[in-house]
Amino acid sequence: MEYMIDLRKLNINDAEEMFNNWACDSEVCKFMTWNAHKDINETKNILKQWEKDYKNNSAIRFGIVMKKTNELIGCIDVVSYINGIPEIGYCLSKRHWNKGYMSEALKKFCNYLFEIKKFPKIIIRCDENNVASNKVIIKNGFRFVKKEKYLYKIKNKESIVNCFEKVYGFDEPKIYAMNLFNDPFEKIVNRRKTIELRLNDEKRKALKEYNYIEFTNKSNDKKCLVFIQKLHYFSSFESLYAKFNKEVLGYLPNEAANPNDMLKYYSKENIKKYGVLGIEIALVCVW
Repeated sequence: MEYMIDLRKLNINDAEEMFNNWACDSEVCKFMTWNAHKDINETKNILKQWEKDYKNNSAIRFGIVMKKTNELIGCIDVVSYINGIPEIGYCLSKRHWNKGYMSEALKKFCNYLFEIKKFPKIIIRCDENNVASNKVIIKNGFRFVKKEKYLYKIKNKESIVNCFEKVYGFDEPKIYAMNLFNDPFEKIVNRRKTIELRLNDEKRKALKEYNYIEFTNKSNDKKCLVFIQKLHYFSSFESLYAKFNKEVLGYLPNEAANPNDMLKYYSKENIKKYGVLGIEIALVCVW
């Protein structure tokens, strides 16, 4: 593919562009582990340290540069290693959001880590509320692993982050599109439902574990992205209901769980014809 961006090492001469384009911007830093720089001297000091890191071969870090203009618009690097596996972090000038540049930079950086540095796996952690970044990560073939609490030490703030991984040579996850009525949609986004119930018809037979579903609320076009953890197959909703605790199906503790509730969505004939499916999901993000 023809890239719109290049990656290159950073140096002290990049201080002005780095400060003005992203380091001073509190909105860019909203989900970062560091605060916005107060003045350009703070940026210069960091770049001086980064130059030392390059000399010591202790950093894998690149600036993101526009090919046509040579403008420095962001940064991408290995921020840590977890059991020898590199964890990626990145940031991009707000003026260049939603133009495909960050997706390109991440793709190029992952190729570098796999092909040149020979890492077998890459990981990323992303705040669950940072929808745009979650989309970039998933677009680049990362697989959701889990959610965990994360403490932004400098900001003294705790948040929930999504943990992703990309393994060299593995097929990239797909994103399936499905619609939902308002009630089940809201139960999923409010974490009251982790098993989505469906007829196992021809469309649903295409679903595979370890892929994603983008659900659209039919009432208001609100969307959420979930990860398919496991697919459970049954001949009927009676057998599915017998398998699971009613609360993972979206029922409240004081509500009665009745398999006949599904008859308002599917006919008895189609249930008998196709069987039914319980899609075990993990919520990734909502927008």
